[in-house]
Amino acid sequence: NKIKMSKLELHYFPVPGRAEQIRVAAADNKVEWKEVNHNQESFAKLKAEQKLLPFGQLPILKDGDFVLTQSIAQVVHVLKVAGVWPKDIKEQSIQLSLALALDDVRSAGYKAAFAKPEDKEAAGKALVAKIGSIVKGLQRYFGDNVYLGGDRPLAADYILYDLSGSFLGKVEDPKVAKMLKAISERKNLKEYLNSEGNKKRVETFKAYMAQ
Repeated sequence: NKIKMSKLELHYFPVPGRAEQIRVAAADNKVEWKEVNHNQESFAKLKAEQKLLPFGQLPILKDGDFVLTQSIAQVVHVLKVAGVWPKDIKEQSIQLSLALALDDVRSAGYKAAFAKPEDKEAAGKALVAKIGSIVKGLQRYFGDNVYLGGDRPLAADYILYDLSGSFLGKVEDPKVAKMLKAISERKNLKEYLNSEGNKKRVETFKAYMAQ
């Protein structure tokens, strides 16, 4: 496969986090990117300078002089660089709506993960309810396809795959399970998951959560 050339830089902490769905989309479509890792000190400096962080948040995706914020938009940009983003306007809108719905699961997951002890139970129940609602809503969009993107993975598939390794947990739904199995067996993605960079980020995150 020909590697699609780009000038992408992904600015984030050296952990999976919100940037992982961007890495997964890029890796599966052989879009090259450069990791620019930040710690709390360099992140604070970026916020103070107000040059690279329009909303004071990471990840940031740079494409040459173009700076893009918000992880959902960044996943979409990667797929556009790869040349696989749908040309049909309605299909574009469906993909965006699915991606944003799945981001609600991520938001609920972070609330549950970082909730105060007295709020943990309620936040956990809210996450379970949100997952059930979203998985149920996805059914109409699969149709007879393996992927939510049709005959190939698109934004919602990569985001759902990323969530399956964190907040989503084990999914009993057969259509979601079939998609997750199919995407996990894709050659480019398997190579990325086995890469030293990915393994190091996972270990760094585990060490952080064990503190």
